[in-house]
Amino acid sequence: MDNYEPNLCNDFYISSTDDSIVYLYGGGCVNDAYLAGLFDGEGCVTYSNKRVLRKGKKKAYPYWRIVLEISMTHEATITAAHEMFNCGTVRPRAAASHQNLPQWRWRCCHRDALQCARRLVPYSITKKEKLESIIKHYAVKDRKILGDAKP
Repeated sequence: MDNYEPNLCNDFYISSTDDSIVYLYGGGCVNDAYLAGLFDGEGCVTYSNKRVLRKGKKKAYPYWRIVLEISMTHEATITAAHEMFNCGTVRPRAAASHQNLPQWRWRCCHRDALQCARRLVPYSITKKEKLESIIKHYAVKDRKILGDAKP
């Protein structure tokens, strides 16, 4: 093992060898802070509500779209984020006509997005408000299910 430098929490090590970066991680504060920084810079929060007419139904119903997504061209970073979050999917997206490289996307939805938002919100700056809205959405929804919500 070559040239590893521990961080303040002693659970996240980065080694640079040639052009690749190797991530070794455990659970803890630096992982979530790193993910929040990556997400603030490269991520996207979709939190929207629209009415959708379902097949065979006469009435449109409300549909919540709650998605967290990170897109970038470096596959290893997206894969590391996927492993750190331990949920969601990673998929490639072909390069558009004006782009040189294909993109890699990590995406999680609904309750998985809630778990990720809870991890990111203490360290997030740019997307903190949207992440908090996801947490609040599920807090209200869970209270309604339990019968504790006020109208």
